[in-house]
Amino acid sequence: MAKNKGLLNLDPVIAQELKEKWIVLFIALAVAITAFSLPAFAPTNIYDMLERDFGWSRTEITFLITAKYATGAVVAIVIGALIDKIGVRAILIFVSAVGAAAMSAFLVIPDLVMYYGVGVLLGVAATGTIVCLKVLITRSFTYAAGLAMGITLMGTSIGQLLVPYLVVIFIPEGEPFAWRTGMFNMSLGIWFIALPLLIFALQDKHLQDNKQLERVADEPTLSHMQLFKEGRFWLVALAVFLAGFVDQAFIQNARFILVSDLGIDGLMFAHLVAFYAIAGMISRPLLGLLIDLLSTRGVAMVYTFVGAVSLLALPLAASAPLVIYLWMSLRGIAHSGVMLDSALLAKHCYGRQNLGLLIGVLTGVINIGFATGPVIMAWMYDTMGTYALAFVIYGILSFVAAGIILLVKPTYWLAAQEAKVAKQGENLRENI
Repeated sequence: MAKNKGLLNLDPVIAQELKEKWIVLFIALAVAITAFSLPAFAPTNIYDMLERDFGWSRTEITFLITAKYATGAVVAIVIGALIDKIGVRAILIFVSAVGAAAMSAFLVIPDLVMYYGVGVLLGVAATGTIVCLKVLITRSFTYAAGLAMGITLMGTSIGQLLVPYLVVIFIPEGEPFAWRTGMFNMSLGIWFIALPLLIFALQDKHLQDNKQLERVADEPTLSHMQLFKEGRFWLVALAVFLAGFVDQAFIQNARFILVSDLGIDGLMFAHLVAFYAIAGMISRPLLGLLIDLLSTRGVAMVYTFVGAVSLLALPLAASAPLVIYLWMSLRGIAHSGVMLDSALLAKHCYGRQNLGLLIGVLTGVINIGFATGPVIMAWMYDTMGTYALAFVIYGILSFVAAGIILLVKPTYWLAAQEAKVAKQGENLRENI
């Protein structure tokens, strides 16, 4: 009896799916590195420069994220519904172009009003891009959805790794307002990499699985009202909101915590972000595979880890540099898991028929967490002069999210596991 071995010794069913759809995965990865990561991470890396050059408070500066993600909360719901109607490719091209335009607009920012206006464009771009990528992957892949999503979101870790070094390269330290041309130069990665790939390389034949959806379980088509009446949806929504609230707060305040408060210079901060990104890059496929195997239990494990890392921020001020590197690496792993949760929970609970709507709505909920978590943490610092209480509160909220998600039954995932066992049995019989 011969045993059918899959790619890299993966389950043969998962390996075959990855092999057949590699071009979709490659394009999604490239778009995540450029069209998502540059608008998402570059602004965070110039916060201290804005504080120096304009004299704005930390609350005022981080309110960019509130503008960005408040916009994204609305955009996600609209874009999610549009994807189900007109397709993912056209919308992905549009939101990528908006991201490039927003990055270019930093050239002419004169005051807080336009700064927040750019935040609105960033909300359209970042939220729209991530919703499209999640729908593209979860519809294209059935058995390898978590692993494929992890590989795609490795692109965001690669972007996080690259952006601080790009900031060092394009924005000379100490030179007033050099961040303007630096942000514009970084936008070229979207104009000349992401957009050509989406326009010329991603063809209709690659999107067949996004149009012809194979049902693995009973998947009724849902409306917004039907979704909002279901108790399970609100449990998922509350859990992902809390996870996003906590995770984005640490991302947006990291430069303040490490550079402004602990005195780390720009180059060391770039090294720390590199550790963060590399840890995320390595862990995302593994965490995706973990969620493929355990579903909601895997997500609960991720949220518990996020809470533990939040509490570990408390002793950082008295820590040696190596401990700070370790903490940033753990934060990278924690963030990786949070990036995976909404799309996989939508797929595992509801199936493939309503993914545009579901991922759009859940991304909107997460964006509310993204919009409020960072500015509340910054406000707590401005009020108390320390982040200590915030670290404790945000850690507890992560543990609450873990408990909530354990109450959710992943019905589609359970049915898919039964279908997977049957398919494995067929493969085994063919090789006897």
